[in-house]
Amino acid sequence: DGSVKKLIAPLSEYEGALLQRPEFIRVHRAFIVNLWQVEELRSTDILTHTGNVVPVSRRLYAQVRKAYMDHLFAEKGVK
Repeated sequence: DGSVKKLIAPLSEYEGALLQRPEFIRVHRAFIVNLWQVEELRSTDILTHTGNVVPVSRRLYAQVRKAYMDHLFAEKGVK
């Protein structure tokens, strides 16, 4: 519905529940992103549909790229 939910709590309180869902992925030690909200994956960060820029860890980049590509192809119905 376009709403944004902000929580003030340690990420560790929510990461287990979020990361069980396939649309969420850890992109940095301090960030978990919903792949449905990604506008563009760039070499060092993610641009969201709302214009936010989220850093992507160099260590996690390959995993994030694969998850994003899998998400894009699944969304288009390509297997």
